[in-house]
Amino acid sequence: MARAVSPACARRALVAKCLGRAHGYHQGGHPDLVIDEFVRDFAFSHGAYPATLMYRGYRYSTCTSINHVVCHGMPGDRALKEGDIVNIDVTFIVDGWYGDSADVCDRPDRPQGGAPDRGHL
Repeated sequence: MARAVSPACARRALVAKCLGRAHGYHQGGHPDLVIDEFVRDFAFSHGAYPATLMYRGYRYSTCTSINHVVCHGMPGDRALKEGDIVNIDVTFIVDGWYGDSADVCDRPDRPQGGAPDRGHL
């Protein structure tokens, strides 16, 4: 018998899945704005809304903090360099409820973050 997934678990799993895939965009030469575009497209294609998008005029779907920036950095066109440490903060609204998480990419050659895809999304 299949076990029902609670809405809270589904929201957390969706954010974790997004973060896991966003790690693929942490590459030297790409601006962190590419990560933001991926997160926005991922959210909309999964029936979610990026909570930060247009919150008090903020025009991004995520916060990306590079190296010494502690948190809530704004994505931009600065090209990432190999070895940059990037914190990706994602918050989605799904059916009126929020799911929020962040993860750090410190080396693109090492698998990082996000919950394993358990096949229920």
